[in-house]
Amino acid sequence: LSIDRLLSAPEMLQDDLVHTLVRASTSTLASLSQKTLRRVRAQLARPTREWTIEISNGGTLRRTGDALSVDGGAMTPAVVTEAFSGVRVSHPPGWAVRVGYSSAAGALAEMPRGAMALHLRGARDLSLREWRAGDQFRPQGARSALALSHFLRDVGLPLDERRRGPVGCL
Repeated sequence: LSIDRLLSAPEMLQDDLVHTLVRASTSTLASLSQKTLRRVRAQLARPTREWTIEISNGGTLRRTGDALSVDGGAMTPAVVTEAFSGVRVSHPPGWAVRVGYSSAAGALAEMPRGAMALHLRGARDLSLREWRAGDQFRPQGARSALALSHFLRDVGLPLDERRRGPVGCL
């Protein structure tokens, strides 16, 4: 949805346009609360051209430049795969996930671009999922947890790419 088109409409119509965008973009026909609509209006009034607001069904209302869009929605149950030696991997249906095992010294050098390598000791469950508001991790050697969104922003990853990749949870 174009921000210019949205802002040129009367306020009541703006609310309807945002509701229509959310309903059309989610599998659960989600709706927005008045509180969320007030947050959207407040964000639109600010000069910030990149922001996100979490909506009730687990999706995200996102402004990137002159466009407003909705990502995500209610997740369907995960697919669980027994990978090897007691390691189980779960992920949303439709994700292309390949799991392998290697003890070779040069295995990391041979990984394709975009691949992720983990060193898991013993039987573990690994869950791959989409980013969620409030995700945190504890960097090795750190005393406290760090918000994933802050970390990705600080390393310079563009907003539209921050939530594309999977989050791995042990």
